[in-house]
Amino acid sequence: MSAPQGFPETGTLLENIPISSGLVVYIVIMRIVIPLFGIPIDPIDYNTESIINDGQFWRILTSKFFFTETRDLISAVFLLFYMRGVERRFGTGKFVEFLLGNFIMTCLVELFMIHLLNYLAPGYLPSLIPPGPFFVFFPMIQRFVTEFPPVSRSSYGSDLPLITPLFLLGTVGIDLAFAPTPIYFPIGCTLLAGALLNDDFLYLKSMIRLPRSLFPKRPCDVSTRKIGATIEAQRSMHSEYLEQQMIYNFSSFRAPRNVVVPPEELVTQLTEMGFNRENAIQALQSTNNNLQMATNILLNQ
Repeated sequence: MSAPQGFPETGTLLENIPISSGLVVYIVIMRIVIPLFGIPIDPIDYNTESIINDGQFWRILTSKFFFTETRDLISAVFLLFYMRGVERRFGTGKFVEFLLGNFIMTCLVELFMIHLLNYLAPGYLPSLIPPGPFFVFFPMIQRFVTEFPPVSRSSYGSDLPLITPLFLLGTVGIDLAFAPTPIYFPIGCTLLAGALLNDDFLYLKSMIRLPRSLFPKRPCDVSTRKIGATIEAQRSMHSEYLEQQMIYNFSSFRAPRNVVVPPEELVTQLTEMGFNRENAIQALQSTNNNLQMATNILLNQ
């Protein structure tokens, strides 16, 4: 039986995504407030000449605070809204670790690439680079495309057009085709940083661990509706769900013989997503430690 597919858009629009929602509000407010009150933006100017000649490495950090271009802001809000399911799947704590790791890795990659291009090909190094928290969005595309199902539809309206990761990549590609050339530098660095972080380069991913007490558990009350691209897909998914329920119900009546304790890592991952620990352990035991099937069972309880 194939692994069940999760759906990132399942649930209400802003359910269980406090960090993603906060990021959208933050970048929009900053884009409005800065020009409205005439706040100087010189500290966030991403000037590579100042970094190389004057040693102003702090500009790499401050350039990540907010966007100065409206087109970048619109693209970021679109990406974050559509990929809001990443935070739901990770859990808020792990999602914050993901963002923090991308921030650190992106700064390191950009610092390295600035000096590398300045040494090998100074003509290709832009003097002014568009600032903005690109590290939040583009590494998320990598995880979204690789970890989320190839076909999904928004659950808040069946009349919306079918959206796939390919459609998402095409939209981003068209936007970048009309973007100014200097923006390719920070985007390329964030994509490279995301790949390095995913491979645990410099053990950065392993070292970043935030106390889970900072992120209280929340109820995970999401919709159980599953919508496929075709009638056949819907039937297949519904049959698979019924099989999972049969396995789960059958296992609950069986005598507890040779019960294997699920790995703590899987239990922790489910509890971070908001599920009850006892239910998570029972679901893992009934599915032979299949995380994807256990998640579907918990969502449909």
